Amino acid sequence: MTALSAEQSASGHLDQTISYGMVSTLIWSLILIVTVLYVTILLRTDNAGEGGLLALLGLIRQLPNRAARRGVWVVLAGVGAAMFLGDSIITPAISVLSAVEGLELLDANLHAWIVPITIAILLTLFILQPIGIHRVAKAFGPIMLLWFACIAGFGLLAVIKQP
Repeated sequence: MTALSAEQSASGHLDQTISYGMVSTLIWSLILIVTVLYVTILLRTDNAGEGGLLALLGLIRQLPNRAARRGVWVVLAGVGAAMFLGDSIITPAISVLSAVEGLELLDANLHAWIVPITIAILLTLFILQPIGIHRVAKAFGPIMLLWFACIAGFGLLAVIKQP
């Protein structure tokens, strides 16, 4: 979406149709993934009380060894597992990168530092991970409280300035 937005603003105007298309694609992708994949397929999968995609992988071993039918399930489960693992790996990086990109609003000269700052934050989190999540969580609680207090404060200021 950032690339499409940048291309539109470079051309001098924002095309409303493309903007609606970007948002529509995002919303429909989320709706279809959640309803079709999770609700209709994965929630029905049960392997000794366990559910989800990894339970589906376990159930494949119980299928009769019919090449065509089993092959389709193996491919589907493999693609799903790859997507699951890929999503698990890329989501934290994208989340941190998106948050750090907001710094460009403060100073456009920070553009060159966006990726190094993101890498530093992710490395710090991964270095702290062996300490134990319970110790790291003790720090994140107050940090998140401060974060939400700042958001509430800035929101209140905006409402006071423009009721």
